Amino acid sequence: MLENPLQRELFTKLMLKSGLSFKELWNRKERSNKIAYHLKHLCKIGLVSKTPRGYSLTEQGRAICATIGSDGKIARMPTIAYLIIIKNKNRFLCQRRLKEPFRGYLSFVSGALDFGTSSIEYAKQDAQRQTGLNITSIEPKGVEEVITYNESKQAYHHILLAYEARAAGILKQTTGKENVWLTKAQIKKENHFPKIALDDYLDPNAEFIVAEGERRMEGNTFVSGTLKRKQHYKKTGGKK
Repeated sequence: MLENPLQRELFTKLMLKSGLSFKELWNRKERSNKIAYHLKHLCKIGLVSKTPRGYSLTEQGRAICATIGSDGKIARMPTIAYLIIIKNKNRFLCQRRLKEPFRGYLSFVSGALDFGTSSIEYAKQDAQRQTGLNITSIEPKGVEEVITYNESKQAYHHILLAYEARAAGILKQTTGKENVWLTKAQIKKENHFPKIALDDYLDPNAEFIVAEGERRMEGNTFVSGTLKRKQHYKKTGGKK
């Protein structure tokens, strides 16, 4: 979408001002039929509409403006996901990833958040779908921001909303992930994601945690993890 530079130019003009006429959109550097062709394409894919008052962005076009800079370039957005720590006595519910990305690594129950849904409600419902368990209670645990580098290039950028929860029922398996109950000692022996705020997640007494870190991969294999900063906050509010 908007890979063509001329389409980006036209879209950017309409992003800054609605109701522009064809003459106002024409940059005089290109043939008029070329401008008409690309405007027609933008209308066809639903980003622009033509009215008697001129060309304007559609609702769909306005919606994607949040991901486009004033230079018309599409910005890469972080993946926002949830992470749920579910404990049963001395064991934690974990998932071994059976699919890419990060195939073979261990994590807690997690998933990317869906657009237009409450993060905590989606986390609860999706965790139930993935595990078959009934989430009986759930509350915020922390926020973790992680940038992952592969071969020294930025490959992934995750913002994880962490929750702790109680659950009941019979554990089931799901496609692409293997659900397993593990102790804290077993988790640390596993091939898990490099530690950023792992100890805080495993500690039921830990206050709300905000952490930022980096992970590095070589050949799609994690080689290190670095905690850049971490802060605890009292769950009743205020910095600890």
